[in-house]
Amino acid sequence: MGDLESTTGKAGNPKPVEKIVVTWGGWRDRILSQAEVEGYGDVAFFVSDERDDLIRELADADAVIAAVWDAELLSASRRLGWVHAVSGGIESYLFPEFVDSSVPFTCAKPTFGVPGAESALAAMLMVTRRNHFSVGHLKTEHWLRARDDDLFPENLAGKTVGILGMGHMGQALAPRAAALGMRVLSATRTPGDPMDGVQRSYTIEQMDEFLEQLDFIVVAVPLTPQTKAMLGEAVFRAMKQTAWVVDISGRIPIFDYPALVQAIEQGWIAGICTQPSGHDPSLGMPPQGSDFWQRDNVYVSPCRGTSREQVAAGLDLFFDNLHAFEAGGAFRGLVDKGAGY
Repeated sequence: MGDLESTTGKAGNPKPVEKIVVTWGGWRDRILSQAEVEGYGDVAFFVSDERDDLIRELADADAVIAAVWDAELLSASRRLGWVHAVSGGIESYLFPEFVDSSVPFTCAKPTFGVPGAESALAAMLMVTRRNHFSVGHLKTEHWLRARDDDLFPENLAGKTVGILGMGHMGQALAPRAAALGMRVLSATRTPGDPMDGVQRSYTIEQMDEFLEQLDFIVVAVPLTPQTKAMLGEAVFRAMKQTAWVVDISGRIPIFDYPALVQAIEQGWIAGICTQPSGHDPSLGMPPQGSDFWQRDNVYVSPCRGTSREQVAAGLDLFFDNLHAFEAGGAFRGLVDKGAGY
């Protein structure tokens, strides 16, 4: 059950927001605490996971901080002026009624750049230093020798990484990878000058030339109709057999999973490091616990493109946008609902 709560603080804004509904109970303490600091103590924050309560309270809400958002919740809103998503992945929010509405939509995507980049670097270092093999063997008391040919470490410096998608995560990764001595390439929808840290940028039409050079491809694209099943047989066959896929998007439908399984099992590519946001057998994902997920060249981690610092930055971004909402200023993390990002 949610509670309509208010903290004390300054008032007197010329166009004050009176009520904000938060569709995630886990943010209750953080929201109320920072509202006090930010000067929004007189704003009523209704925080709940209970659907019936949310539908009731949305009727007179000025804004929503959403972890859950759908057509029923939108239809319950009578004077809604703005929706903010706590996540970076937003495809579930973009249902037709909301896309067609005039309500502005922002998300926390700008705050995911650094943790996403660090996740990619950690994965590539794990592969080159062979940690993904040695940790498992050490736990079984089988201590490996560094001179074993298949397990001999390599330098990350000098390797070529291709970043697919130059949004916030791609832009954060490129200079960090370059600082470690990597050769950094990128592939984007539209041509343009390479961004910071990128030696050369390719368009989607130049994918084969892009792919054939890579030791690692880092997948950092959003899920849109254009990127669905984008990583399929043609991509895997164009890559070197020694190349690894590093997925920091967490978006399962970007992959053609039957083709990925074939690529791994038949050696079209060396392996994959991935952090899927769930398990969806309808997309061809192998069953949980199957031999595929136990392979040494399939490294799966929880979808953790976040960090303690990102959570704090995400909350800061929301309150920055709340100031902008009241003042008629520019939003950060504004989503083009029609484009899907």
